[in-house]
Amino acid sequence: MKNLLELISETCNVPIGKITGKDRTRHVVIARHLYCYIMREYYKSSLLTIARSINKDHTTVIYCLRQIKDLLDIKDETICKQYGLIMDKIKDESKSEIKLHIYFHDLTDPNLLISEILKKYNCTITSIY
Repeated sequence: MKNLLELISETCNVPIGKITGKDRTRHVVIARHLYCYIMREYYKSSLLTIARSINKDHTTVIYCLRQIKDLLDIKDETICKQYGLIMDKIKDESKSEIKLHIYFHDLTDPNLLISEILKKYNCTITSIY
């Protein structure tokens, strides 16, 4: 799976260096805000983790989150379209094959664990070795 910065860079047509840099032009700022919002809301990353990944501090991330949430709330057409495209790509990539190696002798109840994993990732078993 591509990392989120690469995905946003590609979708918004903004180089990663600009997303993590000091550029404040509108299209760069929107890409940066979308990155912060998705990292926080979808991936549940901490403010500090997000801030470090884009060379900012946590207060900048808080500001980004407020700004992008306001734009999404008022249904800004451009922002909603970009957000939708990014989320569709994330969801498509997450449907990829997941390989899971479980050593049954290490588990107390392997059937319970497997059923929980299948529910969580909405997937099925294709083969057992």
